[in-house]
Amino acid sequence: MRDPHSLTSIGQYLIACENIVAARAEFADAFAISARMSVDDVAWKVGFSGSANLRRAIKRWTGQTISEIRAR
Repeated sequence: MRDPHSLTSIGQYLIACENIVAARAEFADAFAISARMSVDDVAWKVGFSGSANLRRAIKRWTGQTISEIRAR
C-alpha cells in the first residue's frame, strides 16, 4: 500500500523543493534584515551549514549582499 503522504511524481517532488527553497529564502531575508542577529545565527536558524552558504544564497535570491539588505 502506498503512503498517501509520499510524492508520486517528479513534478510533485520539484514543486516541494521549490516551496522549501522559497520558504528558506523568505525566512533568510527576514532574519538578514535584523541587524541584531549575527549572520552565523541567521544561517543556523534558517538551516544553512554556515554563514558562507547563507551569504551565497541571499546574493543568488535577491541580487544583494546581506550588508546591502541591512542598509535599506
